[in-house]
Amino acid sequence: MNANINSSNSDTGFLFGAHLEAPILGEVLFLQPELNFNRVGAQNNSFGGFGTTRFSYLELPVQFKAKIKAGKVEVFGLAGPKISLLLGSSTDIAGFTIQPADRTSYEISLYLGGGVGIGVGDHSTLSLTGRYVLGLNDIDNSASDWKFRGFQLLAGLTF
Repeated sequence: MNANINSSNSDTGFLFGAHLEAPILGEVLFLQPELNFNRVGAQNNSFGGFGTTRFSYLELPVQFKAKIKAGKVEVFGLAGPKISLLLGSSTDIAGFTIQPADRTSYEISLYLGGGVGIGVGDHSTLSLTGRYVLGLNDIDNSASDWKFRGFQLLAGLTF
């Protein structure tokens, strides 16, 4: 994920969590709420020296998921909003400290993505998902227009 400000670059993070697929329309359309822990960040030189800023969030995405199955293989697309609550942040630059009050306590984004799943066993699916995240609100009160944007690559098991 990339925190989009000035000349920032993405910083590899991680995400883990759980999701539920609730059928809306047969075996085609589902509501997929998730509860995740997400660590994201950016590398930049906006603060007078090159450094890395990382954020830890508890996030709740609620996505619509459409899928097509052919035997044990399924292809799906998903889209929806998410809200994230800031659990903590850190900036690694020698001699510089970001005050916690500078951080926005929440982050709102939209997801758009898709993936493929393969049935393993009677009721389990191993999946690979790619999704784009578009941040809608500023995540730092001291910088102009600092929003998360980026790609996530997820591996999952649905049972």
